[in-house]
Amino acid sequence: MSSMKMADNNTDDDYESLQYQQRLKAALHYTTMKICQQQSSELDVVCTKQLVASISETAWRQCQKFAEDMEMFTKHAKRTTVNADDIKMLTRRSGSLHKYISGVHEKLNENKQDGKKQKKSKKKAGTSSTTVTMETDEESNM
Repeated sequence: MSSMKMADNNTDDDYESLQYQQRLKAALHYTTMKICQQQSSELDVVCTKQLVASISETAWRQCQKFAEDMEMFTKHAKRTTVNADDIKMLTRRSGSLHKYISGVHEKLNENKQDGKKQKKSKKKAGTSSTTVTMETDEESNM
């Protein structure tokens, strides 16, 4: 009986996974349609339903391929989490995309470093203000 329960759990998991994929695919199709509508009105062209479906299906397949590639890069590096290096590796064949991703990564690192510096300066400022407060309290008691 326990094997039947496990089979039911696997079926439920598969069903939930399929539902999730269908929702993601529908969201991608909707977003593609909105972008096509915006572009068609700006460029004064007509986008057919077939065009929108083709673009969204192509984007879906490309996203799947990206996910598989990033997973392989992560496994090759003997990690379990995708990081910025995996994304840079993924974009290496597209010069402009690689440049953009690298720039975003550098900005994030700069912001992270700035945040660390601010925390250190706040700690120092907090210590000195506490000292001033203590000195002020001692002076008032005299």
